[in-house]
Amino acid sequence: MSLLDRITEIARGVVTTDLELKQMREQIAEVKQEMRSLQTTVNQLSERLTRMETLREADHAQLRAEVAEFKLEWERARLRQQHQAPSAALPQTPENTP
Repeated sequence: MSLLDRITEIARGVVTTDLELKQMREQIAEVKQEMRSLQTTVNQLSERLTRMETLREADHAQLRAEVAEFKLEWERARLRQQHQAPSAALPQTPENTP
């Protein structure tokens, strides 16, 4: 193999390597862009989940308040009924029975 043949072979290798590196850089850029897009999506989902959890907690608090208010009204009605006619008192609810 002559020196010229060897230089030509090395040059082809360098060109091939250069093309492969260029393709890899493009792929890396695409992967980075996709990762940025995925990170944005994850952030949006995280924010949405936080909002949903906050709403759920508010709904639970509202339900607890409504149940407490209902129990209070029930007890008031039961006491009124007892004072008006002790024999016609409202029945005990499972929550009010000792």
